[in-house]
Amino acid sequence: MYKNEPTSQPCCVASSHTTLSGLTESSARETVNYNASTMTEKPVLLFVTGAWHPPKCYDGLKSTLIDLGYECVIPKMPTIGADSHGVTWEADKAKILETSDPYFAEGREVVLIAHSYGGIPATAATEGQGISERAEKGLKGGFHSIIFMAAFAIPVKGWDLITTFGGAYPEWLQTGEKYTKNKITTMSPEGAWSSLYNGCPKEAAQEAFEATQPHSQDAFETGLDFIGSDITIPKTYIICEKDQVIPLPLQEQLVQSTPGMKEARMTTSHSPFLEKRQETGDLIVKIVEGRN
Repeated sequence: MYKNEPTSQPCCVASSHTTLSGLTESSARETVNYNASTMTEKPVLLFVTGAWHPPKCYDGLKSTLIDLGYECVIPKMPTIGADSHGVTWEADKAKILETSDPYFAEGREVVLIAHSYGGIPATAATEGQGISERAEKGLKGGFHSIIFMAAFAIPVKGWDLITTFGGAYPEWLQTGEKYTKNKITTMSPEGAWSSLYNGCPKEAAQEAFEATQPHSQDAFETGLDFIGSDITIPKTYIICEKDQVIPLPLQEQLVQSTPGMKEARMTTSHSPFLEKRQETGDLIVKIVEGRN
């Protein structure tokens, strides 16, 4: 298991007071400062959630990534919620940039980790916001890379999610008529369990499903002009081989349709962050650090 540990101990200043861990108070403070400094030198991990799942559903993975030495942020996407009628991925793109801007202003780099539907707004958000692209405009920071986790990397300009999915919604999803605008979608419990959470621990799956919320249908039916092949930053796709939402052949096709897309694999369902949390965190860190 990868651990983010300093290669040498920070210098300790003698003190007559000792903490329960055996470190002097001053050395304990220096250790905290060292770890904080190390974290700020690394890119920030910004997780773009999938449909229906608010940030709470990814809290376990967030904790794992923090334990591995990374700052992780998961904003709530505007397309999620009972009042999301008519909201498209463009609002999610704006939320991603709004969340990233303070880090960019500090000169920080941000890695986008997109799950499922999140691949669409995450792709759009990278346009013109890579580190080198921003530097050319005299701007600091920028997107370091993007990781698609069983996510939609749109392969053709003008296509939307439902077109990429084959043109029809799954039976377990309650939707309005396609392209009628201002509709929201909800999942049936049976469909969620068999399609999204197959292989996940029962307790984790139940907790995630209970936290789900309606999701804007318009977000699935709005096409993109900036697609996977237009992304200029390093990109990697985590293929989930037992996925029942985006079948393995479709995931492989999305990778093959995106020049420069690297590939990693997990033997999991559509929700690796619930099924194999530590393994998912370890893989993300390996990708970010170029060790995959």
